Amino acid sequence: MADPTDLTDTIAAEAQLPASSTSDGQSATGQPLDKLVAADKHLGTKAALSGTNAKGGPRSGWRGLRAARPLLPGGGPE
Repeated sequence: MADPTDLTDTIAAEAQLPASSTSDGQSATGQPLDKLVAADKHLGTKAALSGTNAKGGPRSGWRGLRAARPLLPGGGPE
């Protein structure tokens, strides 16, 4: 089954179709490509932020930054 967060195939298919068409009194309008691309970016960002880190915990927005420990002059052995 395809990944529901990946709209690449949908965007490619919609790009091949006309924006709107009318036949026998019936009309159809496709989604604008800029909205599909924006939705794909949104879903990609959402999926990236909802993942887990290497230790299984929630992924941090700080990208692995750690708190620094100050080393004071004459503060003793390390």
